Amino acid sequence: MTADQNKEISYIAYNHANMPTHVQMNNGEVLFTYDALGNKWYKRVGDYQHDEKHGTAYIFGMQYEFKYNDYIQYDWKLMFIGTDEGYVSAVYPEGIDSKFKFQYVYNHTDHLGNIRQNITRENGRLTVLREHNYYPFGLLHKGYNEEKEDLKYDKEQDFIFTVQAQAGRYKYKFQGQERQEDLDLGWDSFKYRNYDYAIGRFFNVDPLAEKFPYNGVYNFSENRVVDGVELEGKESMWFGYQGVPQNKIDEANREMARQSGTVLKWLIRTFTPVEDIYGVVTGKYFDGKKYNRAEAATWALIGLIPGGKFFKSFKVVKSLKFSKKVEGLVKIPQIRKFKKHKGV
Repeated sequence: MTADQNKEISYIAYNHANMPTHVQMNNGEVLFTYDALGNKWYKRVGDYQHDEKHGTAYIFGMQYEFKYNDYIQYDWKLMFIGTDEGYVSAVYPEGIDSKFKFQYVYNHTDHLGNIRQNITRENGRLTVLREHNYYPFGLLHKGYNEEKEDLKYDKEQDFIFTVQAQAGRYKYKFQGQERQEDLDLGWDSFKYRNYDYAIGRFFNVDPLAEKFPYNGVYNFSENRVVDGVELEGKESMWFGYQGVPQNKIDEANREMARQSGTVLKWLIRTFTPVEDIYGVVTGKYFDGKKYNRAEAATWALIGLIPGGKFFKSFKVVKSLKFSKKVEGLVKIPQIRKFKKHKGV
């Protein structure tokens, strides 16, 4: 997509990785800067209507805001540091004082990783700063739960409290992705593509389109938004039995099949001299590891005696770890944590 008259976007420029670098709108412009791996480092917003220029920097999990002009960037402020459970907000007092205080904020997510509530502690009780309710493809419900709160710091009392606010500094919402709300842009920024939640479609071509010929190149999560999530804008991950991701179930099935073969090898090693004879000839075990020929010949002779290899079974059985790895694969309470904020 190079223009969107519905949002008054007249022009979109892209880099070599098909990521937008310049979005020109009637009321301003948005500029994005990436590193060589496609990670977003800067976002600059020029608001013509209010005659101001401000930006966001994404630096190793920390997010800063700044102002800029044609020459320099200035008035940098740390806004928050992302964590596994939510974020640590840097709360500033009124005025120009640069001293701030940290406050933990926790994200309450659903089974798809959608951030439903931002929760913090105030005066010893839990306070919901924001609540989000979504349509299946990510559009927010309107008409209720629209009151938003943000944090303020009273320097004199050394006290953090909540106040009503138009919008919070934390923009991560649907599937834990950053929502680009500057100049009413209306995008969700996944790592490799940008998503328009109003129409339920990406506007960048799928970078893995050739691997999924059955799927449209702009489809979001293969249109499975109830039991699946989008992985960084490249492919979807579906949920299987009891909320376990389908790919983990497939991996567990493959591991069980592999370990079934391991059990068969154990039976052959324990009750027959086949592997020992193979070791005498090749000097190796079945798995390719080195096998001393003299030792192999000894066990081959013992194996000819009924039950003679019984004692060797104690050595072989130690190599078996059946069920533990499979159990670890499938016992997953929910989808992976969204540790990194996309673009960081």
